[in-house]
Amino acid sequence: MPPTFCDFSTFKGLVTIYATVPTGLEFTAVDEIKQKIQPEACEIGQGKVYFQTAVSRLCDIHQLRSVDRLFLVIKKFLDYKYDDDHDKAIVDLKALPNDLPWDEVVKFWQENLKHCKVLIKTRKNTSGVPVPSSNGISSLPDASCTDIRYRATASRVGKQQSVTSPDAELYFGGALQDITQWKVDLSNYNLEIVITLGVDFVLVGLALTLESLHRRNITHFGYTTLRASIAYNMLRMCKILPGDVVVDPMCGTGVIPIEGQDEWINCFYFAGDKSDDAVKKSAANVAALNGETVRSCVEVLQWNVKKLPWRSASIDVCVTDLPFGCCINTMANSITLDWSENCSATIHLYGATVTSWINNGKEQLFLSSKSKIDGSKAIRGGIPLVFPNFGPWEHGPQHGFARISWWKIIEQPTKMSNGDVTTVLQLTDDDKTRNMWNHQFLLTYKVTLGENNLTTKLEVTNTGSEQFDFTVLLHTYFRVSDINSCKVSGFLGCNYSDKVEGTDNVSETTKEIVVDRNIDRVYRLAGQPDGHLISTPETKLMLTKINLPDTVLWNPWTEKAAAMSDFDDLGYLNMVCVEPGYVSQRKILCAGETLTCSQNITVL
Repeated sequence: MPPTFCDFSTFKGLVTIYATVPTGLEFTAVDEIKQKIQPEACEIGQGKVYFQTAVSRLCDIHQLRSVDRLFLVIKKFLDYKYDDDHDKAIVDLKALPNDLPWDEVVKFWQENLKHCKVLIKTRKNTSGVPVPSSNGISSLPDASCTDIRYRATASRVGKQQSVTSPDAELYFGGALQDITQWKVDLSNYNLEIVITLGVDFVLVGLALTLESLHRRNITHFGYTTLRASIAYNMLRMCKILPGDVVVDPMCGTGVIPIEGQDEWINCFYFAGDKSDDAVKKSAANVAALNGETVRSCVEVLQWNVKKLPWRSASIDVCVTDLPFGCCINTMANSITLDWSENCSATIHLYGATVTSWINNGKEQLFLSSKSKIDGSKAIRGGIPLVFPNFGPWEHGPQHGFARISWWKIIEQPTKMSNGDVTTVLQLTDDDKTRNMWNHQFLLTYKVTLGENNLTTKLEVTNTGSEQFDFTVLLHTYFRVSDINSCKVSGFLGCNYSDKVEGTDNVSETTKEIVVDRNIDRVYRLAGQPDGHLISTPETKLMLTKINLPDTVLWNPWTEKAAAMSDFDDLGYLNMVCVEPGYVSQRKILCAGETLTCSQNITVL
């Protein structure tokens, strides 16, 4: 916050607001703020915009579309010195709330409630009806509410400070309760105080939005749904004029045209996509906005972006975001198998991970929207290869090194006489692998795409002079529309170990397993001879396997999904891992021997 901006002292007069903004789009947000708010002053920080305005503009502030969240600056302690002694630094933190105008803060909070919105947050289901999901706030309080349930939320800039974010939440929050006698409620709070521990400052603020505004207008989310605030900023940069025809050729769930029709109402919008799922969700989101008296000016169509049905010069504005991963998943780092226009598979050379399998226009594999696919971390989703160790490994990273190594293409995509398309990749030992696992090996991985099936075959060859032992697994993430309606079979009568329950050698008595909680099991001699059926109301997939006697069944569920930085918080609702492997015991491979194992997945 610029030093010329004022701290909060009274409910009346000028106040300083700061808004969080998608990084890189701060200048576009400033343009909107200046146009709609006419602030006394406005300054930019990384991912933030500060502006000074009157309390009377609260209604207009809540109408901003370029921002994610809004906060009132209560106090910024400039040139703040953190004592090197942790205990003394805690004492200083506890003293910060003492002289702040909390009675005036409550008045501002009550006035702000008149303008707050509770956005519809949903998870995907199979019937097309949105299912609300919890966001930690039970309901919108009444503007005259005096029953304050609060939480203190802290963040730290860097790690130079002698105190941590949890320290600030505990001790600042506790001191605040002593002063105000507010009730602490970390889950169902209706007032949130935020503390930012900067390198040389501490900022205390009041959250003005109950949740991020970027999920507005969307009831049917895809796994790569664009944030509404980013979509709005993209549109604003296009300088749209009345009467323009605006097209998003790869619309996903339709966020860009929906944002456009809300702001630039005298235009016409076309949303199109190749994917059946994307078109259905876009149409559902548009339909949700149509009321009895209001008709959306967005038309949803299905098309191939390579063959758009438009005459030259018939479109005024074309705006889209690249499908997830395309900006870094370059030709040099991935290969694509094309069986037909609506049937393809993509293999990333990092980990030889199959990241996409589209059959009849529908994606069959789950890939987290938060996954790194730039080689910095194992890809979260698709079909990662686990070798030479399944699970924690004392010699190296969990699940071994195959999924975090760069593979070489030894056979470019080739169309076979039966129409199938295939490619072959290899990984061999090098100094890096031998430092972890001092053995000579050759991995040969063949991926074959058919009209309705995908086959992944792995050959493990011992090229050294001594035997070695290993475990191997194809960590297949299946994408499902709703985990609650998904059933997985092929385990009846098999013994399993359960990592979650801490049990071993349990016999499975269920013919069709419904995943309704965190599950992490290794089934022995599973899926033989008939395979595993992964069934949803929309799709049935049959997985068969060769020389992979075990099957891992996994879903992280709520808490573990939220704990993983590269996993969508709600991603567990749209995936199930059915992973064929050789993991319950280690496979011994003598010098010169080869193990050939494979899985085949067929759309029924």
